[in-house]
Amino acid sequence: MSAIKAISSVGDESYRMLKDEAQRAVAVGAALELILGRISTSPTGTSLETELSKLSSYADRIQAALKVK
Repeated sequence: MSAIKAISSVGDESYRMLKDEAQRAVAVGAALELILGRISTSPTGTSLETELSKLSSYADRIQAALKVK
């Protein structure tokens, strides 16, 4: 199951009911999938190292978006 799909389907609990550490893990997984998609579909010039340096920022933005009610 992809991390993005996991955001909407995390067992019997909703994302908002997960502990902070579990929410972060889901957000990081989703961010890694976004990076993978970006690296695999973009022309030269997008490096894995560059994208991974943005991982925390991407995960922060995903978590912020998921907190919106």
